[in-house]
Amino acid sequence: MLLAYRDKKLNLLYLLVTVPVVAVVLGSTAYVAGNEGVWTHFQEVHPDAARQELLQSTLSMYRKEPWSGYGLGAWPTVYPQYATFDVGRVANAAHNDWAEWGAEGGIVFVGSIFVLCLIAIRPAIKSIWGLGVIAIMLHSWVDYPTREPVLCILWFCMMGALLSSKKKFSQKVHSPQSSSTIS
Repeated sequence: MLLAYRDKKLNLLYLLVTVPVVAVVLGSTAYVAGNEGVWTHFQEVHPDAARQELLQSTLSMYRKEPWSGYGLGAWPTVYPQYATFDVGRVANAAHNDWAEWGAEGGIVFVGSIFVLCLIAIRPAIKSIWGLGVIAIMLHSWVDYPTREPVLCILWFCMMGALLSSKKKFSQKVHSPQSSSTIS
């Protein structure tokens, strides 16, 4: 909202009304959901220890097959060969999409996604709504938000729309203005 205000897409009154409303809705949701789970998580000595172990094992997978990977979707099947600990549950994901993409698809696949994200940064900032596309990729460093196929498809559709808007913006900037009149 602050970026939209900066770009004069929102007026100050709307911003002053919307920010408190959003804060109240978020606060109410947090109150209703409860804070016991979050509080318990913050009391853990090493809350991300399991994620670190998963990451180290996934990086070992990547080092073994850096160019081709093991195949998209193969992580849950291949991971047990590289597991360094047992949490007593089935590990279904690396909890780091980037590492998992590297292990499954190799450097070409993860590099392609990385280049796609780099290309999207400038249009994401200009469009404001496109920041969500970049936020998902940043979130993917510590979690696996694109694990569900529908969310991954949605991300790719949003990325396509974002890059399409970049092309249209570029065409508008570089095309000469027409000054012809209709008679």
